[in-house]
Amino acid sequence: MLLFLIWKSRRLFFLRRRGFKRAAGQRKHVPGHSDRHRCPRAPAGPPGINRGEGAALWPEGRLRCEGLSCRAPAVVSTCHDPRLQVVLVRCEEICVTGSLLRNKVKWTHYRRKRHLTNPKKGPYHFRSPARMFYRVVRGMLPHKLARGQAALSRLSCFEGIPAPWDKKERVVVPEALRVLRLAPQRKFTVLKTLAHEVGWKHKELIERLENKRKLEAQAFHEKKKAAKAQRRAAVKAVDLSEVNEVLEEAGFGEIEGLSKADAAAAAPAIAAAEEAAPAEAEAGGEAAAGGDY
Repeated sequence: MLLFLIWKSRRLFFLRRRGFKRAAGQRKHVPGHSDRHRCPRAPAGPPGINRGEGAALWPEGRLRCEGLSCRAPAVVSTCHDPRLQVVLVRCEEICVTGSLLRNKVKWTHYRRKRHLTNPKKGPYHFRSPARMFYRVVRGMLPHKLARGQAALSRLSCFEGIPAPWDKKERVVVPEALRVLRLAPQRKFTVLKTLAHEVGWKHKELIERLENKRKLEAQAFHEKKKAAKAQRRAAVKAVDLSEVNEVLEEAGFGEIEGLSKADAAAAAPAIAAAEEAAPAEAEAGGEAAAGGDY
């Protein structure tokens, strides 16, 4: 009994030091202290394929073929806007600082972390690059609180670029570019290589699907360029003399977007600028030829 009372008193003492007070058999929250014991928990679970529709932010995994796994999660984890859906694609192209051997040693130490009696209870060691990135972002968020779980529910990570997202606009995170954050002589590891070495079985499949997607995207781009060039040629070749007469009768001059009076007022200034342009070009060429360079 005496030991129990001593333990009880010490427990209350440490609770008061942490900012909690006993009141009517409950812990009382002190303003300004952490609210981790007061927030209701949201249903847990990783983001699904259907989440993130209408995504406003699209950080590519490789970040224009180069990115750092320590920088991109930091930027992604700071997107607290509840209206913002974050979809990260091409996670297999993320770069990790350090050589492959060093990262494999780190993974070996991480792989040994397990439940003492029942490994099915976790921790879970994901081999997929997308799940690796997801776990890094989860470590930067209060994922046991409602707001952290809500933030994670707005995040989706994929290897490659799946069908719903390959037709949408993508952006990069300049703060995570490897060429800006890592010295040229430093070693780095591409995440797909590390994942393949530790047991990821879909590296060849993702590469094959990505090559197919890139070929289709290139064909679409060439077709779009040809259509734009054809349209520009058609617009340039069309005869608009009859339309110009109607526009002049309506009060529009030759300068597009200006009325006839404004066009007449702006014509002298435009003519003077056109006359001064060749003289400035000649003066600039003489200075470049006889300068101190």
